[in-house]
Amino acid sequence: MKITLATAPLSRVLIPLIIGIAGYQLQLHPGVVASVTVFSLLLYCIPYIKKNPYFRLRCHWLFNVSLFLLLTSLGWTIAHFHQLAEIENQQLNRPNFFNYTIEKIEQKNITTQVYGSSPNFNRRPVHILLTLQGNMYDISPGDILCCYGEIERIKSSSMPEAFDFASYMEHQGYLYSAYIERKHYEIISHEENLFTFANSIKQNIIQHIHYLQLNENTSSFIITILTGEKSYITEDTRELFNDVGLAHILAVSGLHISIIALILNFLLYPFERFIPRWLRLTMVLLVIWFYTLVTGFSPSAVRAAIMTSFVLTALIFYKRNYVLNALCGAAILTLAFNPSAIYDVGFQLSYLSVLGILFFSKVLTFGKRNTWQHKISSLLALSISAQIGTVVVSLYYFHTLPLSLIASNIIIVPLLPVFMLASILATILSYCNTILYPLSISIDYFYQFIEFFTSALRSLPHSTISDIWVNDICIILYYLAIVVICLFIHIKVKKHFYLYPIASIIICFITNLLINNNRKGKGFILSDGYYSCNFIFYDTPKAFIINSLNDTTDIQDFIKSNNRFFIKNNITDITVLTDSFSNAQIHFAYPQVECCGKHIVFAQGNYKKKPRPSKSEPVDYLVITKRYYNSLCLLFEFYNADTIVLSQEIYPTKLMEFHQEAESCSIAYYDMKQKGALIHNE
Repeated sequence: MKITLATAPLSRVLIPLIIGIAGYQLQLHPGVVASVTVFSLLLYCIPYIKKNPYFRLRCHWLFNVSLFLLLTSLGWTIAHFHQLAEIENQQLNRPNFFNYTIEKIEQKNITTQVYGSSPNFNRRPVHILLTLQGNMYDISPGDILCCYGEIERIKSSSMPEAFDFASYMEHQGYLYSAYIERKHYEIISHEENLFTFANSIKQNIIQHIHYLQLNENTSSFIITILTGEKSYITEDTRELFNDVGLAHILAVSGLHISIIALILNFLLYPFERFIPRWLRLTMVLLVIWFYTLVTGFSPSAVRAAIMTSFVLTALIFYKRNYVLNALCGAAILTLAFNPSAIYDVGFQLSYLSVLGILFFSKVLTFGKRNTWQHKISSLLALSISAQIGTVVVSLYYFHTLPLSLIASNIIIVPLLPVFMLASILATILSYCNTILYPLSISIDYFYQFIEFFTSALRSLPHSTISDIWVNDICIILYYLAIVVICLFIHIKVKKHFYLYPIASIIICFITNLLINNNRKGKGFILSDGYYSCNFIFYDTPKAFIINSLNDTTDIQDFIKSNNRFFIKNNITDITVLTDSFSNAQIHFAYPQVECCGKHIVFAQGNYKKKPRPSKSEPVDYLVITKRYYNSLCLLFEFYNADTIVLSQEIYPTKLMEFHQEAESCSIAYYDMKQKGALIHNE
């Protein structure tokens, strides 16, 4: 089928809608949007001023422009009305009692993260991310808690190029967080709703999967792919599938929805004579939406469910179906209810993969239909075309390119429906208090093969290219080239002049990519850590990290969470310093550091007990840690500091005292909590 705007009329609605939603981030005044709306209505009315049909025909483009502007304004309006409820500043960073309704629970290593909302701070419920001390809590979705703790706005790391956790959580609907100790909460009631009902079904399914007496890794894998519950899968397994390009099978997506639809069609096929066609398709549709509800309404699953709804509805009413139009319709409905979904990685990858398949799969398929060449090439085409659509976005977020992804997707993905069917049948039998041990053993061996094959692929030399840096310009150039290629493929241009713009764009893309991946940098950064601050000196390809409290407990987590910075600066050799160290670049003897011509000292402890030096030592940056117990003025008896740096981990009351003292004594200071990381580049 030729793909044009005629086969996807909803694309004319989707594109301006996305522009309007994205434009909301520019924080335009509502008056500007209202003016644009009025202007678009005036443009629409111009062709009707004159009654001349010829004039209207010549001005038909005005209708298109006015519709585009109206839909853009609509996108902005949708984003505006979905603006998150906020808490007044005077209620933040102070102990409060508040009620809290649990929506979702995630078990971490030493904490429990709870997602939910509180009605106590605004007319609308305010979503708050709770972190509970420890694990093994007797709580469930739908429970209403009475909590006592300090609510604060979610903040991101001040490290350059660090993962913007605050922005990520905002797009998930959360602006605030709170840490609650074990004794500072109490369950006061419980409320049932659609989501608690779905969660109870999910937990029941998980319980019955455990009844199958499978290997622990097998059970965890089945729970993940059938229910979307990711807390059971181990970090090693997750990394294994990520490294071979199979991360998408661990998240409920269009692949899982389509497999469920195929399994249902397969199970209902023997009853074709007894059940009408429309009833079978309706049953499949209802089961798919129920499955999407149970798995938690992930963006990719919702996209697939809506697309499947379009397709099945067209089949029920014997209408022609256009997949691209169904995809656009799914995106419009998703964004209408959740405009922040456009910032979700799963949403982006899900739609881009389908677009890649639609535009490139047929072009890459060869051989006559129903031949072995055609079947093999179609499998290759599906995998390659999906990667064409998503590769640059994946590199932007994850910085890795699994070279074995084509082989892994060709072998494992076709086997997944069989594995899921066997797992579903075994789970259904467990509800009948029946365990077919041959089936359970087969499932175990099946998963062992999947694990063995993926491990073998990962062990191949150069199976994964890591630490690839892609910036915004690379993304624009790449998709510009893709758009130009798609235009010429689908409009069937026979001349070869189009090769020149394609080649030039691709050359620019490769050049930009090579330049970015040969970046060099030198300097130091004083950034916030988890419970202290970290000093990073870097000179590509090496970096040295020093903790302000000389505590390396969370250093590895810090490195992992700020990996984007190290990748961007081509840093491959990271050394954590705890003892004295000296080379041509850096001299370290805690609590003092010298590098880049600067002298840095970390102040901690009780300086009243230290002997006074005869002469104060010159220092460029004097870093005050949370373990410093005296006044700022006392420090000047020891050091002649150019700038006092107040680290972000200092307690709020103590930080306020330092502010007042610095201003009264005219001491130059740098507050990391207000200004972010201290950056010095050479």
